[in-house]
Amino acid sequence: MSTLALIKSNIAKAFEKIGKTNGTACPPSEANTFPLAYEYFVADQLASYAEKRKKAAKEACEQAGILEHSATPGNTEITFDSDGLVISAVTKNPSTTIDKTVLKNELVKALGIEKAEKILKAASKENKAPVSYVFGMK
Repeated sequence: MSTLALIKSNIAKAFEKIGKTNGTACPPSEANTFPLAYEYFVADQLASYAEKRKKAAKEACEQAGILEHSATPGNTEITFDSDGLVISAVTKNPSTTIDKTVLKNELVKALGIEKAEKILKAASKENKAPVSYVFGMK
């Protein structure tokens, strides 16, 4: 097993223990659903800390020039290669978006307000309302 594979395995094992051992285990509860809610709480905390750590590490790598690449769509290039760790930048094709205000203005010019609004209404669909959960301890 390579050094990097061993490190990845050890990180996964340490990650799995959080919320189950070493002072982070689920507190006792009479509610049979409490362990499920507690696991969600632990996972949420881990995700938050991991995202902050990743962001800080990425910023440090950017400042050090480790992540510099050409950003050509469809291109893959190595940005760092040292001591068994390789970082590759994979540049995907950019997405496109429609500016609804510009589209509406152009439709109004071409078709009039009523037809423009009818077209926009027919082409629009409502997204599911986002929900976020906030944890509190008693």
